[in-house]
Amino acid sequence: MPALGQLPTELLIVVFEHLDPKSLLVAATICRLWNTLTRSPNFQYKVLLHRYSMVDGPADAAWPVSRRLESLRAFYARFSTLRWYKSYRIAMDPTNLWELFSGVYAQAAMDENFIKFRQGLSPTLLTREKTWTIRVPVDIKDFSMDSFQDLAVVVASGGNRNTRPMHHIHFLSMADGQPHKLAKVPLFSEESAVGRDAGCGITIQNQHIGILFMGSDEAGVSSSELFIWNWKEGKRCFHLNSEGGYLLETFCFLSPQHVMVASRDRNPFNGGPTLASSLDVYDYSQSSDEVVPHRFLLPRGMNGMALDIDISCEAVPELNKDVGRPFYTSPHQRICVVSFFLFPGFNTGNVIFFTSSLLDYMREEPDMHIIPWNHWGNKTRVTGWRRDNSVYKIRTSGTRVVRFVPGNGPRVCNIQVCDFNPYAIPEQEKLEHVKQRYVEGPTDEVLIQRGILDEPISSQLPYLETTTKGSFRHKYVMIDHENIYLLGNSVSQSPERELEVLSF
Repeated sequence: MPALGQLPTELLIVVFEHLDPKSLLVAATICRLWNTLTRSPNFQYKVLLHRYSMVDGPADAAWPVSRRLESLRAFYARFSTLRWYKSYRIAMDPTNLWELFSGVYAQAAMDENFIKFRQGLSPTLLTREKTWTIRVPVDIKDFSMDSFQDLAVVVASGGNRNTRPMHHIHFLSMADGQPHKLAKVPLFSEESAVGRDAGCGITIQNQHIGILFMGSDEAGVSSSELFIWNWKEGKRCFHLNSEGGYLLETFCFLSPQHVMVASRDRNPFNGGPTLASSLDVYDYSQSSDEVVPHRFLLPRGMNGMALDIDISCEAVPELNKDVGRPFYTSPHQRICVVSFFLFPGFNTGNVIFFTSSLLDYMREEPDMHIIPWNHWGNKTRVTGWRRDNSVYKIRTSGTRVVRFVPGNGPRVCNIQVCDFNPYAIPEQEKLEHVKQRYVEGPTDEVLIQRGILDEPISSQLPYLETTTKGSFRHKYVMIDHENIYLLGNSVSQSPERELEVLSF
């Protein structure tokens, strides 16, 4: 049955002609009140937050609703049409560790005890650029940061790399390098089950810190283990080891209590039967030592031999009254990209979905721990997009995914942003500097031809594709909720690197 707004005007006139004068007067009054309401900044701001997949920031006298509304409109208009406010460059030392978070760039030399920060321009917050350096109490093996919480997470180096190491994790202030005042226990020490140490990956999700340690055992077989701590309460929440033939390859937070872990065959070239890759979701808020995961199965073809798995899913900052930010990315509208580097064929396959779709299924079917692809695959998008293998950084932000596509000429690329926001639509007016296309249909025919899938699947999550007409000579592209980052000159052979920041 059609909604009232879908009826022809002529039919609506006939309906109103049958109303008595009193009812018509009531209807007219309601319409006037509704028009007054829709013109108010509060109403428009609330509607646009939902449409743009954002949430309101904390109350701040410097950000009245009228200013928030104006800023939100301008920000979304720039990002949706790839018209950045300003671009600037940051010189990088290719031998250093480095991190990015919301316009803050940081670098540190391995086995030294200082971190250099540079905060870039924010068109939304109208902040100025600044730089500072902190000294930390240990030599640095790796680090990460969250400028919304003034938090630097530092993994200390040291120990014999050929013996079973101890992990020492420090929770420090980005401002001065001192133990963070909100950390009940500013230092965690954990004995490793990995063996020979081969590095780690750190993810911060508000009060939770997840670190995946990679290494190998005495026989040289790859191994890994995942720790999750609540750094504010000073307790370990979760621990998971590679077991049997599986290797924990990567992970991401789906919610304040759920983590998704991707596993693959520990040794795919051992000549024996290979194990299928899997996506396992754990509820780490449970007190039980034996948490049974929900295992989401993949389409046929992607369950084959995976040489590498990568997850890209931005950790969303929580509202913070100490950060004068008018609006935030919605934690309930986050896109996740799981990429598989497959053998044979050396193809890349991607499964793209909203984190909320997995959590919704778990709430609806709490006792179903093995979820077949045909139960959840219709809410995904499967693609054969190529993956940048050398930079494991941010390529998703909220509902957006960024990637490079080949440009018109050798060694040049165009920036393409794919927005999975269900309300995203192409601009009505013709845009001179970008091309837009709304993608609805499946892409499985191409993937079957390339050997990524064995059979057609139901995978049609729609998205808006926006591609720059101008080309760039960079190797890698990354994104967060306020910037696009370009890294690596595809032409220059110089060891020097520059990070170009496109600020929206």
